[in-house]
Amino acid sequence: MSGSRETQRWAKAADFLGGLPFAAGVFTLIMGAYVGLVAFGNVTDPGTNWPFIQHVLGMDTVNFGDGPNANVAWRAVTSEPLQVLAYIGVIV
Repeated sequence: MSGSRETQRWAKAADFLGGLPFAAGVFTLIMGAYVGLVAFGNVTDPGTNWPFIQHVLGMDTVNFGDGPNANVAWRAVTSEPLQVLAYIGVIV
């Protein structure tokens, strides 16, 4: 008789742990923890990503040449206050 109750208890646990809502909740929890760690790292050590943000926004290594990308230089953001604003936007 006790084996039957034990089996039913494990069956209920398996139904709960094997369900899609539980899996979605675990996935959401893991992703939230990951995003939180990344944001914490960006806030506490801004010097790590700052050169990358300057490099991307400044478009300093794009070869414009004479091809179809010759007219994209106007998109580069070289103003440091605007780069700082963009960096804050990335962190937040």
